Amino acid sequence: MGLSFSTSKKSNSTLEPITKKKTLITSKESPKILRRHLAKKKEANIWKFSDQEARKDKIREETLRRLVEVIGSSKKMEKLDIDYTMWTGVMRRKSKSQIPGYYKGPLMLDLMREKMKRWRSLKALKLNLQGCLRITNLKHLSEGLKKLTSLRSLSLDLSRCEYLTDEGLADLGAAIRRFPSLRSIRLKFSWCSKPTDKGLEKLGNAIKRLVCLEELSLDFSACIKITNRGLERLSEGLKRLVSLKVLEFSFGWCEEIDDEGLRNLSENLKNLVSLEKIYLGFEVCKNLTDGGLKSLAEGMKRSSLLKTIKLLFDGCENISDQEKKNIKKELL
Repeated sequence: MGLSFSTSKKSNSTLEPITKKKTLITSKESPKILRRHLAKKKEANIWKFSDQEARKDKIREETLRRLVEVIGSSKKMEKLDIDYTMWTGVMRRKSKSQIPGYYKGPLMLDLMREKMKRWRSLKALKLNLQGCLRITNLKHLSEGLKKLTSLRSLSLDLSRCEYLTDEGLADLGAAIRRFPSLRSIRLKFSWCSKPTDKGLEKLGNAIKRLVCLEELSLDFSACIKITNRGLERLSEGLKRLVSLKVLEFSFGWCEEIDDEGLRNLSENLKNLVSLEKIYLGFEVCKNLTDGGLKSLAEGMKRSSLLKTIKLLFDGCENISDQEKKNIKKELL
């Protein structure tokens, strides 16, 4: 049973999506068409490197090089959305060497690193590399991000990148800590089995420097090595985020997290005086109890601006439905 409710009838979002309208450009477009489009538009949505195209052998190395070269030529681009999802191929193939995109993920990041120095006007970057299994670290992406001096919004999906390690989280942290003016960060690492508490600590140390941050979304669902210590170190990074309005934490299926982890998170939530919307997911964390949920509620009571609360504890066998009802009454 999930717990979801709003303290107001309408919840007005303070942040606009990265793209209002998607401009469809595929790897089949000629360089001339791409250049003509980017010369007129400040917003580019490179869509879509799908598994279907990869199986038809349309995403070769020269295709990626051509595409990134053309994108890199646009100095006025403000918004960029690249979808390089490869997870659908994993579902149908037993041999990882046959998975489309298996070798191309690191290549994409390396090519982008060389061109990012031209994207001085880029304010919003959305990059989906879900299922690119060859990615182990984010060194190339980190080096490129450091050159985006105007960046205000970053969305990165690395779900199911099974070989991504703590080194990758440290690389990303080293990049984002250099952008104190960032307003929105959305990072997904769900079903990455290698990240540990050490990686979360590195990321938390970087996030605490982002004093202008208004939206923070972190998804570590099914990162099975994460424990209370990792959640504590990450949540400590929230202390200075007095401008934060939207918070989303997902730690479903992290079975090492128990009531102590929720108590530590609760203590750091008390400092978020501007918080308007919160989403916390702890599905199938079997060591959580009614006491942990009660502690978490205490941390949210001090946020007088809080309008929307969504708590997911489905599959938490030691949390009773009655306690969920009690918490709902307390927070309304």
